[in-house]
Parts: sequence; structure tokens; C-alpha cells
Amino acid sequence: MTNSEIIIIIISIFSLLGTIAIAVATGIYTHYSKRTINELKKQNIYLKEVNEEGYKLKRKSISKKLCYEITRNEQYSKYLSVFFNSKPDSFDKMWDYFKERKHKNLFKNDIYGEFVSSNIDFKDDKIFENLYSLDLSYKKIQNNMDLLMSKNPTLKPQILELFLSDTLVPIKESLRKIEELYELFKKGTGYNHKVSNFYKEAQNLIEFLEIQDFHK
Repeated sequence: MTNSEIIIIIISIFSLLGTIAIAVATGIYTHYSKRTINELKKQNIYLKEVNEEGYKLKRKSISKKLCYEITRNEQYSKYLSVFFNSKPDSFDKMWDYFKERKHKNLFKNDIYGEFVSSNIDFKDDKIFENLYSLDLSYKKIQNNMDLLMSKNPTLKPQILELFLSDTLVPIKESLRKIEELYELFKKGTGYNHKVSNFYKEAQNLIEFLEIQDFHK
């Protein structure tokens, strides 16, 4: 066997070994690539589930906080509704009523702001619209109450009826929006605020108020 033939055989052997090595390396790479891809898929699924669960928990937490604030506003709105429907016979009597109840604390104006700043997407524009409308109604009621508490000399007895009716409209609208919001939060989060002790206690206070005589 000549030297040339020996060299050809050696080159062939190395070539075969190289091919085998490449095949083995490719197999290992493919195996680990698939495994890595599968692991990444599993990790993405896990992260998605964790993020989704975190989102749901955060949304429920914000819903409960908003429901508590809304219940307080429902309570105050019903207080006002009962009082105004009793037709107080003077602005002085109305002024005394609000003074006793620390008028400035009657409304929490941060409900809408709290919702907006939370960056939570409730996947239902109706909630956003209701809170926005509620915020506007409260601002109108608040302006009317500010006018009353200012002891403005233009508030003559002759315009008492007009003042009452102008204030009752946004109060009724607020109560309607609040009722819708309870249902929307229940639908969106599965949390029924109306079965909570907090809500029941608030309703007990309202029922107590409804039997009061404001004409005394």
C-alpha cells in the first residue's frame, strides 16, 4: 500500500469521524433546543397565570375599596334624599342639618380618581362611565351644598323649592348609578358587596334615618 493510499484512508476516517461528530452535536443541540423551547413555553404559561392571578387579586382588592367608598356615598346620598324629600321649610333648618353632620365630610370625591390612578382595566367601559357620571353628580351636589353653607343672601325662601328639586336630581341619578355599579363589580369580579356586614350596617343606619322627623 502506497503512502498516497494510506493518506486517503486516514483522511476518509477523519472525514467519517467529523461527520459522526457533527451528527452527534446536531442531535444534542436539537434535543436541548427543544427542551429549552419547551421550558420557555412552560415558563411563559406559568408567568401568564401568575400575572393573571395577580391582576385578578388586585382588581378584587380595588373593587372592594371602591365598593366601601361607594357605600358611604350611597349612605350620604340617601341621607340627603330623605332630608330633602321631607321638604324642610327653611334654608336655616337645612344649614343646621348639614352643620351637625360636618358637611365637608359628606362626600368622598376621590372615588373616580382612585379608579383612574389604579391602572386596572376592568374590561367594561360601563364601570368607568358610571364612576365618571357619579363624580360629576357629586360635584354638582357639593356645589349646591357649598352655596347653602355659604349663607348666600340670594337664597331667599321663595327659591327653596327650586333649590330642593335641583339638588334631588343629581342625588337620584347618583343612587341609580351606584346600584348599577354594585352589579357591574359583582359581574366583573365575582364579589357581591351587598352581602358584606359593612353594607348591611350602612343600610341599618339608613333605615334608622328614614323614620326621623325632620320637621321638628
